[in-house]
Amino acid sequence: MELLDKYATKLSTMIVITAVAFIVSGFWLLEVAEIGMKTSDLMREKSAPNVLYNYGSKLSENLVVGKNGGTISDAKMINVNFFGAKGDGATNDTTAILAAINEAFESGSTVFIPAGTYMVDAVESIKLKNGITLQMTPETILKVIPNNAEKYAVLAVDGLENVRIIGGVLMGDRGQHLGRSGEWGMGIRITGSKNILVQDTICNEFWGDGFYIGEGDIGRPSENIRLIGVKADQNRRQGVSLISGRNIEILGAKITNTRGTAPSAGIDIEPSDVRNVLDNIMITDLYTAGNQGAGLLVNTGSLSGTRNAVTIKVINHQDDGSDRGMQISSKGIVPGSLIIEDADWRYSKRNAIAIQSHDHRSFHIEILRASITNVNQGTRGAAIDIYSFKDDPLNENGGIGNITIERPVITDTSVIPSTVAAFHIWDLPGHQVRNIFIIDPVLKGNLTYLPVQAETKAFIRYTQE
Repeated sequence: MELLDKYATKLSTMIVITAVAFIVSGFWLLEVAEIGMKTSDLMREKSAPNVLYNYGSKLSENLVVGKNGGTISDAKMINVNFFGAKGDGATNDTTAILAAINEAFESGSTVFIPAGTYMVDAVESIKLKNGITLQMTPETILKVIPNNAEKYAVLAVDGLENVRIIGGVLMGDRGQHLGRSGEWGMGIRITGSKNILVQDTICNEFWGDGFYIGEGDIGRPSENIRLIGVKADQNRRQGVSLISGRNIEILGAKITNTRGTAPSAGIDIEPSDVRNVLDNIMITDLYTAGNQGAGLLVNTGSLSGTRNAVTIKVINHQDDGSDRGMQISSKGIVPGSLIIEDADWRYSKRNAIAIQSHDHRSFHIEILRASITNVNQGTRGAAIDIYSFKDDPLNENGGIGNITIERPVITDTSVIPSTVAAFHIWDLPGHQVRNIFIIDPVLKGNLTYLPVQAETKAFIRYTQE
């Protein structure tokens, strides 16, 4: 009996020790797991630029896949398929996408639209919300359901802040549009908004513009807008329209084959009211080609009389075969500056650049180191044309001027040159050209030099090669 009691006591002690060991081991394993989770989170943060995304059809299937094959669940990515979007090219997915956006707005998540063709009611529009990131793949297509509306937008960014649109292809209805009037069918419309990024997004074949940036309610301009690596092709009115904005950056855009309704430019910077602003506009590495209008158009006529200075800078603009590489129409008096550096304009149908009715009291235009090659393919004319419109009233324009063109290289290699003059400068009778400086131009090929009219305050010095 005594032996049995001793055995029972020993057995109880072993059970207690085992239980304690199990509990301690559990705490240790939990701590290790927590450390592992922290390490995993840290590795995720450090390796974020090098991860690939594999998106499932439900929230739980959204995974970040590392280069080594490991996966981490991405709980902040909301997939529109989970809300009923089909992406089959037939179903109207507008309501489902809006539902995903509403959910993301409440939870602070990113909306993801996977590969597929999603039909969109662009009259209703996909209305984004503050703080939303919309992520799409290169194979994601948002396609307009044909309509007869004069105006619409696939993605509407109206009066918002802190919105990001990444990737995707937006397809308009210009070939299937059911109406004949209007010119305001947009891919992405940004009005009165702040801190907006659009990156690597394509907008093609719209009834109006691929991208539109303008004012919102009570004349509020859009601010801090960035279009990075965007593309627009075969749009009817413009690739990009900029109406009113402050701190606008367009970097690495490719705008081609705009045609259908005037002005049919690649990018059109054209305010519509004197209250609009064009403050700190930066366009870098722009490529335009084959546009029915100019590759880049700046028309400030509606700002005449404003006190707000225009500040625009264009660096490394390349145009190939648009009507003109660039066109500046600036009737009236507007303070500020427009600087164009290192442009490369080739095979324009008309002039490489035309500057129309630019009052010598208006903003200073500075063109530095432009390269011009074989322009006037559709006519015979000057490479650089500076002139007044013949119907400008005498008392409205004090004479053209306030333009500096420094070291342009102008080439015509044609057997019969279509560029018959490097420069052409003309103003109305009774007006006086003032302060036009053409400094050290380099003329190549069979070019003639057309001197400016008499009684001018322009200084011209040039080098013939």
